[in-house]
Amino acid sequence: MGTILNAVCTACNFNKQLFTGGGMQNFTTYHGLPAINLKTKKLVVKNYMEKEALKGKVIFYNEPGMSEGGRQLTADEDDTDIGLNTEKNKCPACGKYTMNFEFAGVWD
Repeated sequence: MGTILNAVCTACNFNKQLFTGGGMQNFTTYHGLPAINLKTKKLVVKNYMEKEALKGKVIFYNEPGMSEGGRQLTADEDDTDIGLNTEKNKCPACGKYTMNFEFAGVWD
């Protein structure tokens, strides 16, 4: 089951809903993870299972430099072990480490 996250920046009020993880039909080939598109600087969700092919195009939020720490998603919020922090993430709009990923629900 996939996870719905709200990305919310407390400094600039950036807000975006993200459908992450994978659903019943595609969980073996797809795991959506928040990332920044390096060309457009926009927050996107990309398939983490294709991270090698996406190098140089996106940087995922579980990579060094994308967060200043904080609480990681729990198993109830995300059933994978990918190291996504819920707090102190780099905001794509203002560049500050003030963006949080808030659990909003699940999808399938």
